[in-house]
Amino acid sequence: MKTSESLLSISKFIAEYSAHLMGAGVHTSRVVRNSKRIGDAFGVDVKLSVFHKNIILTIIDPEINEACNEVVDIPSHPISFEHNSELSTLSWEALDNKMSLEELTAKFYTIINAPKIHPLFVLILVGFANASFCKLFGGDLCSMGIVFSATITGFFLKQQMQKKKINHYVTFIVSAFVASLCASTA
Repeated sequence: MKTSESLLSISKFIAEYSAHLMGAGVHTSRVVRNSKRIGDAFGVDVKLSVFHKNIILTIIDPEINEACNEVVDIPSHPISFEHNSELSTLSWEALDNKMSLEELTAKFYTIINAPKIHPLFVLILVGFANASFCKLFGGDLCSMGIVFSATITGFFLKQQMQKKKINHYVTFIVSAFVASLCASTA
């Protein structure tokens, strides 16, 4: 049987988990599904309302007939598909392996504190990936070079704007515009 304190601990963890997912650019419906899945692992019902800058979370435990509410700000993180994937996997592990809250919290912090791939390495790989798509769809060597350079320019701008914590929407619009402009002027 859970106590009010353990319900509060579960609530605080799910609030931090869902806020980190939203901050990393995960789609709202995935955040809700993953958070509910973690709630299911602990036998509680999770209700989430996701807003642009905040999440309102209610955890209900039918066993002890208590509820706990949390309001959490969504932090500004660079979009991370790696965090998206690993934290989604963590929600399945919590459900399938019946992890304790301590284990789950430790694994969560291991994931979010893991060293990130060097931005220059990512920049080069993204440039090669887009150039490869160009070749795959019939582009010649000159076209591949244009795509590579436009991608690197746009993606570098995106990385710099994310470092300065500029709004995600503005970042994508500006970096896509600059990359398109570079490609069209070549």
